[in-house]
Amino acid sequence: MAIKGSRKVCRKFGHVLSDDNRCRNGSCKKCRNERMFMWRYGITEEEQKSIIQEQGGKCPICDRFFGEYVNPETDHCHNGTINVRGILCHTCNVMIGYAKDNTDVLQRAMQYLRKWNSKLK
Repeated sequence: MAIKGSRKVCRKFGHVLSDDNRCRNGSCKKCRNERMFMWRYGITEEEQKSIIQEQGGKCPICDRFFGEYVNPETDHCHNGTINVRGILCHTCNVMIGYAKDNTDVLQRAMQYLRKWNSKLK
């Protein structure tokens, strides 16, 4: 963190930091969020945006477009590595997480739904 006069300045962007826009290491919240994103997923926010664009701006599972009510979440392998698989909506990301990435569980869920959907018709 640099200091201009008596004001603290973000090291990366050089703008003055207010007390509510500062974290422990003296950078701004934007810098901290960028570092956390890279640490957590191994990609930058710009790379995430690029993946979203490659996916046509929507979740590849449910086909809903990302926007005001559909937030993008970075889907990654949960095997101790940081391998990004794609960008999903929150609902689809949670669904895969609850299934613990187990395709057999998801297949049984599909069979269950097909069974009950056919009975309701």
